[in-house]
Amino acid sequence: MLTNIEMVPKDILLWRSMTQWLGGLAIIVFAVVLIPFLSVGGMQLFMTEMNGINYDKLHPRTMHTAKRLWGLYIFFTLLQTLLLHAGDMDWFDAVCHSMTTISSGGFSTRTTSLAGYSNYSQIVVTFFMALSGCNFTLLLITLLRNPLALFKNEEFKHYCIIILTIGTTLALTLIFMLHTSIGESLRASFFSVISALSTTGFFVTDYTLWPTGMWTLLILLMFIGACSGSTSGGIKIIRHLIFTKNALLDLKRIIHPNAVIPVKINRKSISNSVIFKTLTFIFVYFFIFIGGTFILLALGVDFNTSVGASLATLSNLGTGIGSVGPYGTYAFLPQTAKWILMAFMLLGRVELFTLITIFTRNFWRG
Repeated sequence: MLTNIEMVPKDILLWRSMTQWLGGLAIIVFAVVLIPFLSVGGMQLFMTEMNGINYDKLHPRTMHTAKRLWGLYIFFTLLQTLLLHAGDMDWFDAVCHSMTTISSGGFSTRTTSLAGYSNYSQIVVTFFMALSGCNFTLLLITLLRNPLALFKNEEFKHYCIIILTIGTTLALTLIFMLHTSIGESLRASFFSVISALSTTGFFVTDYTLWPTGMWTLLILLMFIGACSGSTSGGIKIIRHLIFTKNALLDLKRIIHPNAVIPVKINRKSISNSVIFKTLTFIFVYFFIFIGGTFILLALGVDFNTSVGASLATLSNLGTGIGSVGPYGTYAFLPQTAKWILMAFMLLGRVELFTLITIFTRNFWRG
């Protein structure tokens, strides 16, 4: 909504960064700490938000697990702050960008986002955006118990494959089609890919000026999202894995109708109920996205902006395509469109089924 961020008072900029920081992993863990004291089934919410399939307790009590996740969250925030301050950011900018990076929020203290900072700062932010897209539960297990836990995780492997594949593809395209230098191409492509996949929303260049096929790949990444249990939005890689594996195995089941061929993630069979819930989630997600796009079109918004705004808010990316792309704002949209997109942001932040669960009577009776 802000058209000139540099003119906004610093206390407001700090406040908006803090709200994003609390809106990431911290807000859900904080809820898990408080809900048990209210005699509410907090474990249901914790399992839904932190992991799409299973949740292996790091401690018998949810509260202790939540405190450890809080500690890890704060540690990454402080570490990034120190690294950014070692570059060309003052303490204020370093703190604000650290809070909005680790939370996959994307609010910057400058209208040009990270484009106004040095290559060093952009590289640091790139690393922590990638970190914020990882499963925090697995990160904690990797640091405290099993150093190889993260690298044995199937979702994390695909997360890395997506980043390396798409990032390299875009970099090569920039080098050979747009004749950009190798260093600039690698920095811009991997920054944009990780920002889109982790749904952070920072930018260092106007990617909508790239060839259509390039920014279309970024749009697809916004749909995918990063790992379950991360602070990112989107559908999440784990759901795409379940959907894809189930679709491929369905072909085998057609050929061998009597065979029992389970869907497996990390060598563990996934129950049919989880598969059905995954398919339902993906369907509902796309249904809401398409519905929002058509509503914006009916309100007189152009097609690219309608698609970009619906996807950017539902995935909590913020930066989309069209008039809401890099260097764009949502200020010009009709009031009705703004209310709809605010609802999309809420749905995307706490995830569809989590929000539905919170507003059901049985959850609060539990």
